[in-house]
Amino acid sequence: MDTPVKWIASPMLDKLNLPWKKTVDPLDNLKSAQLWWKKVQSGDVSSTEQAVAEVVNQFIGGDARATASSLQALMWLDDQVQQSYETLCLQYLQNPRMPKTLESKLWHQIMTLAHHMIHAYLIFIKESRENTESPIGPMLPRVLARTLRYLGMQAKWQYFRFLAPEKKFWATIHQLYRLSELRGVDSDSFLLYDSIKARNTSCADEYLQIMMLATINTGALSPRQLDMTDQWLDIWSHHMVMERKFHPGRHRYLVDLAGSAPVVKLMGDVPAVSLGRYWGTQDLSEQVTAARNALEGGKALTLDEAFRQPGASELIKLLDAAWSPDPAMQAHRVSDRVQVKKMLDVMYGMKEIFMHVKYDNERTTTREKKLDVDVQEMLDMRQYGFVTERTRQRQAQALAENFQKHTIGEYETWVVNNESDGGYGAVLPVVENDWIRLDVLVGLRPERTDHWQLAVVRRLSRVGDGQMYAGLQVLAYSPVAVEVKQRDSRNSGYTIQGVDAATMLSNGLGVFTPAKSNPQKVNGLVIRSADYAQDKPLTMISMGRELKVRTREVLAKGTDWVWVRVESDVA
Repeated sequence: MDTPVKWIASPMLDKLNLPWKKTVDPLDNLKSAQLWWKKVQSGDVSSTEQAVAEVVNQFIGGDARATASSLQALMWLDDQVQQSYETLCLQYLQNPRMPKTLESKLWHQIMTLAHHMIHAYLIFIKESRENTESPIGPMLPRVLARTLRYLGMQAKWQYFRFLAPEKKFWATIHQLYRLSELRGVDSDSFLLYDSIKARNTSCADEYLQIMMLATINTGALSPRQLDMTDQWLDIWSHHMVMERKFHPGRHRYLVDLAGSAPVVKLMGDVPAVSLGRYWGTQDLSEQVTAARNALEGGKALTLDEAFRQPGASELIKLLDAAWSPDPAMQAHRVSDRVQVKKMLDVMYGMKEIFMHVKYDNERTTTREKKLDVDVQEMLDMRQYGFVTERTRQRQAQALAENFQKHTIGEYETWVVNNESDGGYGAVLPVVENDWIRLDVLVGLRPERTDHWQLAVVRRLSRVGDGQMYAGLQVLAYSPVAVEVKQRDSRNSGYTIQGVDAATMLSNGLGVFTPAKSNPQKVNGLVIRSADYAQDKPLTMISMGRELKVRTREVLAKGTDWVWVRVESDVA
């Protein structure tokens, strides 16, 4: 009887590359992708996107061939990672005031996966383009659409940082869509991913969605607003049709598929292009108007869930005007920009702005004291024939106090290159801080002036390495610092030492914007968002004087402040 062979574990055997023992690449085929995914899911699911990005990056840099089985594996992994990818994007969008380090980490994670997926899909697209009989052919429509979707993600996330995609980016998008036309699959409708609930799409829908989002990227919308618009374009994109021949009065937008530029809005003469595609917004505008009417008419429940979000009503008004085919609906500048060259001191923070505006107010009302000092000089000259040391000491002390109050606090200096009635356009250094954002309240002090104005950042865009352009809207040229005391005309029923609790609410800081000092010609009040409620009775206190007012509608708002119209409440 033969003795059974016993295998003895040996370190040397572990180092042998046996012909039947081979490292399996997750993108070899569908089965290997599924086995790898199961292993990843048993580990740390929070790093799923990173793991997928690493695998795809290895495929890009390796010697793997672009086969139908590897494409099937890639598309399956792409499908599985979508839910986790959406969660990562939501984490970014739901934290608008996150620390800079966290923002940068999330931004790069999102962009990295998109970057690797685009490059991987382009390998297969190139193979299919060079070989019309490639087995990849049947999967090409969905591959093209997914690549366009990821390119759209890249564009949107660049908009979040006020960056502009490069010419190569637009050339790639145009070439991909052109390929879908040449293969006759540009309008084929299908579900882009099986793992997430969504509507059918097409290469044309994905392409138009990218183009229309670019039309509203003016630097005036927040990441959340841009993302909402992108969600709505998922629903609306099929209400636009691209045509090869221009029709006056019907078409509003143009792209050149042979070029490397984004979409062009047709305002007058139509540029001559070699591969022009044109479309109008009549049907799109009808959809936008219908959604706006539903939101304003209290019928939001009849709309898609994507429209039932905070701020949807205000945003859809902007889109209704931006995409309307009626030229009269287009937003027009109230006044022209004038090119200038001046410096602008800028500070931020409600408390800092309040203190400096308060000092300006006090300094304006104490001119009589300065006049008294001048009178004292005259009396000294009459009585003694010279100005006494006592009077000089008083003047020096007043000057020192003036200088100390006027220069207290930190501020930056920006370069203003244009201004208009109600605003400035300034260039600022992109420093390592996270306060320069849209809708941030700021104090401004133009050169050769000695008082602060109140303004808000309305537009941002990158204009070069280390520099950014900011559009600033002035809320008041001569603001008034006020303490805001909440009051209630009703008794609370709860008293402390005989005083009703309704009269003991704490005071807050605010800035009053008189109608005569702002371009909007309305009496307004800037307060914390938490302190606002419509028709709320308040008492404004400034330099010992009180004024009872009542809050009305919101004129503008930021993350933590609102600018509301106020009316005198004498009752």
